[in-house]
Amino acid sequence: QDWMAQRIDIDRILEVASSARRSGADLVVVSIHCCTEYRTEPTPQQVEIFDALIRNGWVDLVVGHHSHLVGPAAEIGDEFVFYGLGNLLSGQLHRTDTREGVLAFATARWTGARWRFTGLSAVPTWVESGSYSVVPVSEETESFERTMGALGSYGVVMERYQPD
Repeated sequence: QDWMAQRIDIDRILEVASSARRSGADLVVVSIHCCTEYRTEPTPQQVEIFDALIRNGWVDLVVGHHSHLVGPAAEIGDEFVFYGLGNLLSGQLHRTDTREGVLAFATARWTGARWRFTGLSAVPTWVESGSYSVVPVSEETESFERTMGALGSYGVVMERYQPD
């Protein structure tokens, strides 16, 4: 749209990512504000954008946000994407699913040739009413099942993050 202040410019994002890599970055993460509000599944356009960013070789992980809902994680080639992390701290308490979010973790390992993200894990979170405190979700709750189910819905093995 002509009236938009900024557009997603894939070529520009890849230019910056390649510059970061050539400047010595071991891993390049793109965080992109792009997703359709209140939708857990990525749109075809979003899938196309994430695919273009991750398949070029400059970007190692893409993290999408804006939908306010937890969406799936996916493995594209040998790399990962998060289509939506929900809300971390939000006043959107009018819906159960907008109170949910994820602290996402990506495990990086040296493969002998370069660093790669080799696995994902997560801590499902919840925004408490009144205090707006962000708290981890118990594994025995519907919120935990809904959040981990959404993250793993594209087949990525998603474990609850456990610190070493």
